[in-house]
Amino acid sequence: MAIVAGRIGGVGPAAELRAAFPELAETDLGNVVLMPGLVDAHCHLEWSLAGGLISPKPFADWLAEMLDLARRYRPGDHLIAARYGALLAIDAGTTTLADSGPTGAGADALTEMGLRGIVFPEIFGREVGDAALASAERLAVRVAAIEARAGERVRVGISPHALYSVGPELWAMLAARADTGSPRPWATHLAESPPELAAIDDATGPLAARFAALGIVPGRWPGRGGAVSRVARTGTLDAVTVAAHCVHIDAAEADLLAASRSRSPIARSRMSASRVAPHRWASSSGPVFVSRSEPIVRRAPAPTTCAPRRAPAGMFTPQPAGRCPRRPWFR
Repeated sequence: MAIVAGRIGGVGPAAELRAAFPELAETDLGNVVLMPGLVDAHCHLEWSLAGGLISPKPFADWLAEMLDLARRYRPGDHLIAARYGALLAIDAGTTTLADSGPTGAGADALTEMGLRGIVFPEIFGREVGDAALASAERLAVRVAAIEARAGERVRVGISPHALYSVGPELWAMLAARADTGSPRPWATHLAESPPELAAIDDATGPLAARFAALGIVPGRWPGRGGAVSRVARTGTLDAVTVAAHCVHIDAAEADLLAASRSRSPIARSRMSASRVAPHRWASSSGPVFVSRSEPIVRRAPAPTTCAPRRAPAGMFTPQPAGRCPRRPWFR
């Protein structure tokens, strides 16, 4: 492989590359596999320390535990977790990430590690009118601050978290603004579990019940069809660059995604209510995520043994000896 000014200039037999690029110095990497860096199209670096703390369970129960865990995060924990998740990504050969998180700490972690990616600071809310405008303006201020810290390889988007956590009025307000709407990239969670529809229809079902117990009112998106159809009817589906999960959709909604700018990374099952997106449309409708990445060198890993992790007092449970978390949580 010939590297010219930091980019791949050619690939082929060594003799051909030497002849084509005589000015380049030659480095023998030895017995390794040289491959493009992998792309993680949807991750949550800020929750990387939560691995193993929540067992697989139905989505509403899992989310309730996740919200409880989030409330116990201390101010510095988000950046610590994002750095840890970025290191795990490098260990796994991943060099480009699309990261959604509540504080945008992923931008700092990616910049510090020299990784490439898009960071989507999340927004939650069901505000309307002037309250929605104020919420959108607060997000725009956050985005500007994160952009000021981000390196040249990191872009900053936004993430209206999900339909059940963001109302249609705030969603539309974000899409209409110049500082939070197109061409700024968006990420959101769509069609991740069946209880979402009952929650956004009429605030019923297990997800809405969990929210009610916490004093939270779910976003209301009344109408017919699934989550993708409801976003499409607002005319804002094209604003969504990454539609995460989309595992509970039908062929018509798959066609809506394929016709839009949205790209849907396929979720791996980590909860008993989740499932893998149907292959028959995932392969034909073209919901793929494409991003530029750097080459990486992978050597065969040595056997690894972990000592118990030292966790922040009162929050994280140390991992048993010998158990090594190898991936950022909920990738």
